[in-house]
Amino acid sequence: MPVELNLEGAFTKKVGVLLQELAKDGYIFMPYCGVRDPWTQAKRWRQSRTTSQVQAALGFLKDRQAMFLYQVMTSVGPQTMSKWRTSALPGQSWHQYGLAVDCYLRSDDGTPEWDSGHPGYKAYADKARELGLTPGYYWRGKDAVHVQAESESPTEKLGWIAIDSKMARRFGNIDGL
Repeated sequence: MPVELNLEGAFTKKVGVLLQELAKDGYIFMPYCGVRDPWTQAKRWRQSRTTSQVQAALGFLKDRQAMFLYQVMTSVGPQTMSKWRTSALPGQSWHQYGLAVDCYLRSDDGTPEWDSGHPGYKAYADKARELGLTPGYYWRGKDAVHVQAESESPTEKLGWIAIDSKMARRFGNIDGL
């Protein structure tokens, strides 16, 4: 994979198999996002949220004693309002654990094909499922480029106190902007 993704070992292997199998069918997928630090996740989440939504999320994190992630969210500051990028707060995406990857379909002329209605994205999702991965293609808020190792979210699997602790240990520099 040409981009440095920093994915976890077994997941890296499955993603490699996924991309090789799709290439055999004529679909070339290019990974462009693997591990995403919590500051980047916070910025992406805040880009499509109002001030009141951000304040509610900060209160939510504080109530769950996720103070590292609370500090991450406040440290990135307000973001310019733009289109939706993610539903996951920092720590709530498998990208922060090296267990998610985003790949785009490369068109015949070598440019990214972003149309999620392209049959290549369905092939990507179906092949990912065959390999035991979870594609974002079938989510209510379709995320056709996304594939992750787990079907449950980190909050379902770990809980907020454990997530906060893991993020602090893994990324641990609150000045990580």
